[in-house]
Amino acid sequence: MFDFICILSTVVYSDMFCREYESGIWRYVIVRTGKLKYVVQEFLKAFFSGGITLCGGGLLFLLITCPIFPLFDVDRYGEISILPFSDILKTSPALYFLIMLFLLFLTGGLWSCVSFCFSVYVPVRKMVYLFPFIVHFIMGRIMVVFKIPSEWRFDFMLCGRSGPQNELAYIAIVMIGV
Repeated sequence: MFDFICILSTVVYSDMFCREYESGIWRYVIVRTGKLKYVVQEFLKAFFSGGITLCGGGLLFLLITCPIFPLFDVDRYGEISILPFSDILKTSPALYFLIMLFLLFLTGGLWSCVSFCFSVYVPVRKMVYLFPFIVHFIMGRIMVVFKIPSEWRFDFMLCGRSGPQNELAYIAIVMIGV
């Protein structure tokens, strides 16, 4: 599931340089705006488009299902008690889902920017879309090979599966990492 999220966040904007490269307009845009301003603008656009894509999808899902189903069934607390923010989920499910949407926003922005960087070197759209999946897969395999404990695996932190039990430290680590 998380591998699909890596691809989904890149579809909206990460191939913009590929489109500009194919049309030949990228040179004129850079000359007109300047290199630094162009890079900063494109990174911000890529980050926010990827983040809003994932966060918006999660928010839409919550808005549709929340009136029909409860956010969390307290009887199932034993199943998730080892996950980060499980205490918040038990006491305030809305705050928990808000934190998870924020993590989705950061994750989408990260993968969209990674894909955008790749598009500068390999301006092929299909490769740009698949690159975050490949990086995520290789990153996961490297962490398994080196036996990194699951609470310190950054790929698990991005999807809210593991991390430090202190909520503020968890959010700070993810924000610095992104």
